[in-house]
Amino acid sequence: TARPEIESDFIGPLNPIHLIKLVLPNFWGGLHRSDVWYRHDPTETTFYLGITALLLIAIALRFLDRKTLVWAVGAVFFLLLAMADFLYWPLLFYYLAPKLNLFARHGNYFLFTTFCLSVLAGFGMDVLWKSEKQPETLAFVQKLGLWGLVVVSLGLMFSSAVALIPAAEAQARVFIIVNNQIIAAVFFFLSLGLFLLVLTRKLGPPIVQTLIFALMVIDVFTFNSHQ
Repeated sequence: TARPEIESDFIGPLNPIHLIKLVLPNFWGGLHRSDVWYRHDPTETTFYLGITALLLIAIALRFLDRKTLVWAVGAVFFLLLAMADFLYWPLLFYYLAPKLNLFARHGNYFLFTTFCLSVLAGFGMDVLWKSEKQPETLAFVQKLGLWGLVVVSLGLMFSSAVALIPAAEAQARVFIIVNNQIIAAVFFFLSLGLFLLVLTRKLGPPIVQTLIFALMVIDVFTFNSHQ
């Protein structure tokens, strides 16, 4: 198959600044009919996996082994390829790699990153039910809760300070960001709460598993509307 012609306005590399949408998908507006105040990523790439999935990925990386290492390396590798023009060397890879060089837009390599991260989330879910690792997992989840509380508090304090700027346009932008932060914080602490129910064995596995999956679906299809 012939390779597509490469044009800078057609490649659409992933700008690293868009990675913030892994946590706050509506950071620049545009969802739920909110005003857009920053140019969105030109590719069709979806970034948001859900707060619960990100926490499961963190757990998987905490107990990194050979199986999870493969997927972690894959996620980083394809992320670097997606950034293309921002790193230079992926441009060379584009012309040398079989099959993968048929992608017309470099940003679409992030689809592979998303897949690798999803597999890592699955490993993280598996760790929650491994009895031999539960004491370490419980300690790690508790640390995540403390660090999350610090980050959320600092984020809301900073946003509140910026909101004091008299410009109406700036206040509107900050309102969108603060709304994102509050929603993310709610899903963050709900996820941690469910993880603690697993690790302290307060509820049976079928019930907790159902609640976790329900939370993930609600998270992705409401907080990340349209994507």
